[in-house]
Amino acid sequence: AAEGWLRKGDQAALRGAWAEAALWYEKAELWAEDPGLVAFNLATARYHLAESDPRELAAAEAGFRACLTGPRRGRALLGLGCCLI
Repeated sequence: AAEGWLRKGDQAALRGAWAEAALWYEKAELWAEDPGLVAFNLATARYHLAESDPRELAAAEAGFRACLTGPRRGRALLGLGCCLI
């Protein structure tokens, strides 16, 4: 089920439907085989949502910080930097 939710989140993100993407990623969060991927994607969605709701920026920052170790470190640092600027 988690892979299906992740896929639906990715499809929504491709359309720029960030709120929908975040909902799908939240569903996948607890059950995913790669929770780091879900955390990174959710942080990305929340970063885009922060354009219209600044309260999302703190959640995006926390999500990127959670990904600072492992294979997504470079992209997480970039995302974190964008949040902090």
